[in-house]
Amino acid sequence: MPNYGPLEIFRVIHEEDGHPTEAMRPADIDPRLMGSFEPPEVRESAGKLIRFLQSLGRWSGFISEELRYYYKGQGWDPDVAFVGLIGGWYADDGPGGNGEWRQPLDIFLVQAESGTYFVTDRFIEWCTRSLRPSRQAA
Repeated sequence: MPNYGPLEIFRVIHEEDGHPTEAMRPADIDPRLMGSFEPPEVRESAGKLIRFLQSLGRWSGFISEELRYYYKGQGWDPDVAFVGLIGGWYADDGPGGNGEWRQPLDIFLVQAESGTYFVTDRFIEWCTRSLRPSRQAA
């Protein structure tokens, strides 16, 4: 797990309509190619979050109810939307039927006091490994 100093933890990304702040756009990322995220349940959560952000057209803050509504509309289980993206999680598929706690790969999502979630620059960095082929050639 990364060991960040006190001033280099992460940067919160929040774009308003028509005012992009990041060169990398959600549309540039292929949600089917999230191989940099491991294990598979984290890869799936990251890919689905990208699909959600693509539907918004920007790196936008969101509340859990918005994400749950989107998940339900896609026929996905909203109870696993944040697996591996907001911290450690309990994987109940451990050896011998025993579960285990898993550490997060990085700080991908943060929650403001208002309840709004935001992706971090770390999430975008990990996603750059999952660019659409047309974007990789650029």
